[in-house]
Amino acid sequence: MYECDYLIIGSGIVGLSIAKELQTNNPNARILIIEKEKKVGKHASGRNSGVLHSGIYYDPNTIKGRVCNQGSKEMLEYCKANNLPYVKRGKTIISRNDDDMSLLYHRAKVYGIKAEMIDKKQLYDIEPCCHTVTDKSLYLSDVYVIDPLSILNSIRHSFMLNGGEIHFNNKVISADPCNSTLETEFHKYKYSYCINAAGQYADQVAHLFSVGHEYTMIPFKGVYYKLIERPDMFCNGLIYPVPDLNLPFLGLHTLKSIRGDTFIGPTALPVLGRENYSGIKGVENSDLINVPYYLVKALLKNKQNIRGHTKNEIKNIFKYNITKSAQHLIQGISSNDLVVCDKSGIRPQLLNKNTLEMVMDFKIEKKDNTIHVLNSISPAFTSAFTFSRIVINELFSK
Repeated sequence: MYECDYLIIGSGIVGLSIAKELQTNNPNARILIIEKEKKVGKHASGRNSGVLHSGIYYDPNTIKGRVCNQGSKEMLEYCKANNLPYVKRGKTIISRNDDDMSLLYHRAKVYGIKAEMIDKKQLYDIEPCCHTVTDKSLYLSDVYVIDPLSILNSIRHSFMLNGGEIHFNNKVISADPCNSTLETEFHKYKYSYCINAAGQYADQVAHLFSVGHEYTMIPFKGVYYKLIERPDMFCNGLIYPVPDLNLPFLGLHTLKSIRGDTFIGPTALPVLGRENYSGIKGVENSDLINVPYYLVKALLKNKQNIRGHTKNEIKNIFKYNITKSAQHLIQGISSNDLVVCDKSGIRPQLLNKNTLEMVMDFKIEKKDNTIHVLNSISPAFTSAFTFSRIVINELFSK
């Protein structure tokens, strides 16, 4: 049996950031991470877009609103301090209605985000190929993109160099919270504190501890198309529409990656499996029943207009409709300019089984000497360093 002070389940960005923070403040503690995969960040964290979000979309009264802007600054400083790649891209937010901008502009002021309301002439100076039907756009100059995998591996390397342990290929199968023990396929662990940061499996792990039974995960698959740029059709930075703030998705947008490639996406279509990246792979037997059952119930209840969202996303299966959406962002784009690529990911969206509403904010639940990060979707990567301190403070709260 392995014994440790802190046992962390999951080596995505949240799990690694919690480990980093604990190790910094408790250098003599034995901190152990268990991970079901053979490497860190195989799923949502490693497939992250790499955009450091400013926090402009999030209500100041939410955890996301409290941590995103500061988290972005801390992540950028980490990249600088560790010689990891980062590029300043800037973000333009466009709208079909000038009134849509007022709330976002107000939030920018609340958070101290450098944001400028610009007219068409200023917009075309920044993004000559951008398409807009209104006279106002919002420009955020201090938006950066990073390389998620380089950050994940840097944290992993530092954590292990300083005495931390990661046990890979170790899937949790049972827990005995009364005795503070946990079993994986190969080992048994005894802990003083346990932190569940299992990402798309966080609900299943929490249920082993009799926590969060009112929640389940609905996986949403995000697919990107690569944009073949031309001298008369290109992007300098990031171009986003004003999103529906009642939904936890930001809509199709342009992404200028750390390597300079431009992508259009992501889609957000409900799928059957938490690792269902292609075909029928990555679908567990339990999800074959659970996911359709709760998705249909949510569609019938239609909270947060999930029915309308799903209808639009079904259309986005077809490249023709992706192209039509992209034409609202970029002038002169055609289907020939978009090519299929392997950039995709699964967004594990927490759903309340009782209200049939998608949980919009980060969700943490504590029980005794365990804490469970049930919902850590975007902007979790951006916010991870700041968010990790909230999780740890909650773990030690009375």
